[in-house]
Amino acid sequence: MSSVFSICGTYRDTLVDAKHRVLLDGGWQSNQIVSGCFTLLAALMKGHQQARGILSLAVGIGDKGWDGQPPAPSPQDTRLERECCRKTLSPSDLAFLGPDNRPVSEPTSCLEISVRFTAGERGDKNGLRLREFALFGGDATDEKDSGVMINRVIHPRIDLASGTTLVRTLRLDFSGESFQEKALGTFGASLPLQGIDGIGKTYEAALTARGIHTLSDLARVVPGEHTDAVPSGKLLEFRTKARMILNFPPSLSALSGTSSRPLGNLIAEPPEALGTLLKTSENTPGKTLELHQALMSLQVAMTDDALRSLTINDLTPPSGN
Repeated sequence: MSSVFSICGTYRDTLVDAKHRVLLDGGWQSNQIVSGCFTLLAALMKGHQQARGILSLAVGIGDKGWDGQPPAPSPQDTRLERECCRKTLSPSDLAFLGPDNRPVSEPTSCLEISVRFTAGERGDKNGLRLREFALFGGDATDEKDSGVMINRVIHPRIDLASGTTLVRTLRLDFSGESFQEKALGTFGASLPLQGIDGIGKTYEAALTARGIHTLSDLARVVPGEHTDAVPSGKLLEFRTKARMILNFPPSLSALSGTSSRPLGNLIAEPPEALGTLLKTSENTPGKTLELHQALMSLQVAMTDDALRSLTINDLTPPSGN
């Protein structure tokens, strides 16, 4: 199997109100790693005196013409279209993630960056209409357009109105295709390939003919090696969805009150309603939001039929497996 190094960038936007109720959950989405990231990595490896890592996250209002059909960013981008503000990151805003996507103290090849933007905190009393963002490092300062751009996202417009907070979580996975050696979760390992949204009979037959029979097999494929069977873009999409299912947190699959209900029913519930299904000891704002976000990942990855018919119990492997 060939080795192709790449940096995988993903992000998730959650908009909450003053009572921490979720108004919008965009689910996990990919983002464009730009060429500046690789230049910055080279500078860091050399120990260049002006090279520093991730320093800030900038947001922009972009262009009104993007509404309805946001354009794709370019790998050669170096700045936002119309940056409106940026937030300097502190060490506590960044964390190393282990194989189960939980923070660990020792360095790993995966970073998570968490940032919160609250309407009005920077004098924008009328709120903001956001359409783009990017991470900056190198010699970035508080000045707009400063520093080396690391990634870029152009997204559907988010109206950050008074009393609302945008919780933005980004992950950068530097392992490239060394993901082949990573430990994967086992949640949903028994799910047929057609349980993944977008895989019909034709794609399933093409995948199984090449030895890809399970979600674990699919989660480890290198898209460029199977373009004769499935377009590389589609295979990358299917691989991402398989990983999203397999890495459903084990701690959530053990929660009482939710494991025997169809996934589709749970997904339809707002976070505050999910909390009423949990034991008092389990019903915390953090746990409820984590469950809601994990269910949103399953909604993105699985077919409607699978969500209607399957439960968390159905997808949780027996103890000891």
